[in-house]
Amino acid sequence: MTRAAFLAGPRRISLGTIELPAPGPGEARVAVAACGVCGTNLDGWSAPDKALATALLPGAHGHEVAGIVSSVGPGAGGLAVGDRVCLEPNLALQPGPIAAWGFADSIVAPVQSLLRLPDGLDLELATLAEPLASAIHGLRGSFTAVTGGGRLDGVSVAVIGAGVLGLLTVAAAVDLGGTAIAVARHPHQAKAAAALGASDVLDSSDPETIRSLRKLRPRLVVEAVGGASNAIADAFAAVAPDGEIVIMGLFDGPRELDVTRAVFRNVRAFFALAYGERDGVTDFELALRLLAARPADFGRLLTHRLPLGEAQRAFELAADKSAGTLRVLVTPRSG
Repeated sequence: MTRAAFLAGPRRISLGTIELPAPGPGEARVAVAACGVCGTNLDGWSAPDKALATALLPGAHGHEVAGIVSSVGPGAGGLAVGDRVCLEPNLALQPGPIAAWGFADSIVAPVQSLLRLPDGLDLELATLAEPLASAIHGLRGSFTAVTGGGRLDGVSVAVIGAGVLGLLTVAAAVDLGGTAIAVARHPHQAKAAAALGASDVLDSSDPETIRSLRKLRPRLVVEAVGGASNAIADAFAAVAPDGEIVIMGLFDGPRELDVTRAVFRNVRAFFALAYGERDGVTDFELALRLLAARPADFGRLLTHRLPLGEAQRAFELAADKSAGTLRVLVTPRSG
């Protein structure tokens, strides 16, 4: 039996146990060291009847997972007990349900979805590989980067939203050679954006923010808010003529767009989903490489750590951005 956190109702997490199967052919069991609480988790927590939430139960569908391989099935592809890994969740999806996701003591997953960590990369830090890969995917998949040989050298990149996804997008844009501008809501987010390389940080609560952003003429504007926000409209209003929008946020419903304005400004749009491979290099590979290169900078994003038994509190903290929260980790090995 293994402990796992379950969605028990709207905004309610309970702790239970589950019979975790032994790893079968091409599978491995991983002792979870840490799992991040992301915006998708919070959406399911708020409304557990959503399709995404119910499809990934039990284990409260935590997917920002890092841990240590504890056993392997036949045909493990070179993966061995003791290997330090993170999870590429899209490669973990199977025809049948996963017995437990990341908010659990252990998971069993296909070996193809388990990526070895670079030597010395901290397990907790490796939980950021999944959202960082998403950020990298959005930037590398943009027309701006594709026509720039996979780089953003000299490109002014504005990022609307300074949750963890937005902050990681700032870091990825700088790593790809761009100049990053961040739009943040809270002071602790603004401070983190500057530490990760943003040359300018604007306050989203200022009614003149989008006008000020437009004056900076960003060629690429990344929307990283989603939810109930109007960030798509803000992105289209802020981007320079002949520029491009990358939409990364997941929204509560349809959003209005001034198509005429977009047409007259000759704006492109890329709706980015998850991660993949481009030019023979995966987004996860680049994410792990960047985390290993800047551990201190990225480590500051991990603001709270709670044991599995306090998963409910972890979700509450993650939902309250005003409390100085950036990324909350559930750490089963701590108790």
